[in-house]
Amino acid sequence: MTKGIVKRYFHLLGKVPLFLIFYSICVILSDILSLGIPILGSRIIDMITLENINGAYQTVILLGICYLVQNALTYGNSYFYASFFKNCYVDLHRKLIESIYQYDMKEQSDLPKAKIINTSNLDLISVCEIPSHTFHIMMEYLKLLLITFIFIWQNMFLGFIVFVLHLIYLKRLNDLNQKGAEHFKNQRMYADRLTGLLAQILNGLKDVKELNLIPTLNRKLEKERKNWKHHYFLRRKCIMRKESVTVVLVQLGKLGLYIFLIWKVFSNSITIGTLLLLISYYEKMTTSVTNIMEYSMNLLDEEIAFGRIESLLKMKVESKKEKNLPIHFEEPSISFQNVSFSYHKKIVLKNVTMNISFGEITVLTGTNGAGKTTILNLIAREIEANKGSIFLSGKRIETYDLESYLSEVSIVTQDPFLFNMSIQENFSMINKNHQVQIEICKKIGLHDMIMKLPNGYHTTLKEFATNLSGGQKQLLALGRALMKKSKILLLDEFTSSLDKETTEKMISILQEIKEEYLIFVIAHDERVIEMADTLFRLEKGHIKKIERK
Repeated sequence: MTKGIVKRYFHLLGKVPLFLIFYSICVILSDILSLGIPILGSRIIDMITLENINGAYQTVILLGICYLVQNALTYGNSYFYASFFKNCYVDLHRKLIESIYQYDMKEQSDLPKAKIINTSNLDLISVCEIPSHTFHIMMEYLKLLLITFIFIWQNMFLGFIVFVLHLIYLKRLNDLNQKGAEHFKNQRMYADRLTGLLAQILNGLKDVKELNLIPTLNRKLEKERKNWKHHYFLRRKCIMRKESVTVVLVQLGKLGLYIFLIWKVFSNSITIGTLLLLISYYEKMTTSVTNIMEYSMNLLDEEIAFGRIESLLKMKVESKKEKNLPIHFEEPSISFQNVSFSYHKKIVLKNVTMNISFGEITVLTGTNGAGKTTILNLIAREIEANKGSIFLSGKRIETYDLESYLSEVSIVTQDPFLFNMSIQENFSMINKNHQVQIEICKKIGLHDMIMKLPNGYHTTLKEFATNLSGGQKQLLALGRALMKKSKILLLDEFTSSLDKETTEKMISILQEIKEEYLIFVIAHDERVIEMADTLFRLEKGHIKKIERK
C-alpha cells in the first residue's frame, strides 16, 4: 500500500521538492538522537549508583546539549515541512482547477459538484500529509529493528519474545486500521451525498417551500445522516479497540519484562541503569508500533483522499502540431461535413452538413429535443462528433489548441451565469479596460441601464444575479461576450425568457453588429427566426436549409 501511494503521489507532483529532502534529513537525525538519549539517562543512574558525581554532571550537560540539538532538528523538520506543504497544496489545487476547466459535458454531469468541492478542500489538505506519514512509518520501522537488536544483544531469548509480542500487536492494529479505513471511505461517500443534497436545496429553496418538499427532503437527509453516523461509530469502534483492548497485550508484556529485569538486578546480572534503559526501549518499541499504526491509518485515509483527487484529474497533453497552428481569423467560417452524433446509443444527429458564414446571422430552429443544442456544443468543443468533420476556416476544429480555439468563441445561453461580484468585476474577467467596457455597453444600449442601478458598474450581483431581471441578465451576458472580442458568437435560445420589448432590442443589436461577427443562433421565437440571413431546420437528427423569400 505505502509504496504504491508514494509512487503515484510523486508521479503527480512530478518531482521531489527540496524542502522535503531537508525535512527528511532533520527527521533522520532527530530520530537517531532520540535513541541515544535513553542511554545517557541510564549512564547518569549508573554513575550516581557508583557515586561518580563528576561523571554524572558531565553526562547531564551532554544530555542537555542533545535536548537542544533535538529541539533544533524538530523546529527544522516543522519549518521545512510547512514550506513543502504550502507549495504542495497550491500546486495540487492548481492542477485540479486546470483539470476541471478541461471537463466536457459528460464529465461535468458524471461528477457530483459536492465531491469536487469537498475534494478541492479537505482531500487536498489530507493528501499533502502523505510524504510526512510515509517517511515517519519508515523511520519507526527502522527504530523497531534497532531496538530489537539492542534487546538481542542483552539477551537473545528476551529480544525474541519482545519482538514477537510487538509483531502480534502490530498485526492486530493493522487489521483494525483496514476496517476503520473502509468505514471512513463510506463516511466520505455519505458526506458527499449530504453536501450535494444541501446544494440542491439551496438552489431550489423557493420551489422546496412552495411544493412543501421539506418533509420528503428531511427523510432523505435523515437517511444519509443515519448512514454516515453508522459508519462513523464503526470507525470509532475500531479506534476504541486499538486504544483500550489491544494495548493490554503489550502492557502485560511490560509487566513480565519488569519481573524478569528485577530478578536480573537482584542476581547482579544487570545494573539499575540497564533496567531503566531496557524498560525505556520497550516503551519506545510500543510507541513505535502505535505510531506506525497511527500513521498507517492516516495514510489509508489519505489514500482514499488521493484516489478522489485522481478521479477528478484529467490529464490532457496537447500535441505540438496543435500548439503551432494560428487561431485568429478576421472572417472565420464554420462548416459541418456529414457530422453524426450519438448519446448512450441514441442517435441525435445524422450526417449533418451545413455552412455558417461570417457577416451573417445563421439561425437553427426545430422541435425540442431535435439536437440543436448538440450542434452548438459540438462547435464549442464540449463534445466530439462520432462521425464526420467540423471545419473552422478550412481546418478541422480538433487540430487547434483548445484554449486558443475557445478564445475565438463567445456563447450566450438562455440562462447566462454571472459571478456573485460587481458588474465591472464580471466584465473585467473578460476585458480589464473599463473604457472598453463602457464603449461596448453604450454600443448595445446597456450603459444607461447599468447607470440606473444603485451603484452603477460597481453594483454587486447577488448569487444567480437575482437582483436583475431576465432581460438585464441577457444584456449583460451579451455585453460580456462582445468584450471578449472573439469573431464567433453563439446564442442558445437567448430570448426564451425575455419580454417583447427586450427581445426586439436584442434582435436590433445583433442586426447592427452582424457584419463584424459569425453569428449562430438557436431559436424557436418567430421574431428571431425572421431576422435570419440563413435558416436551417433540424428534425429527427436531419438538417435542412430553408430558403429565404
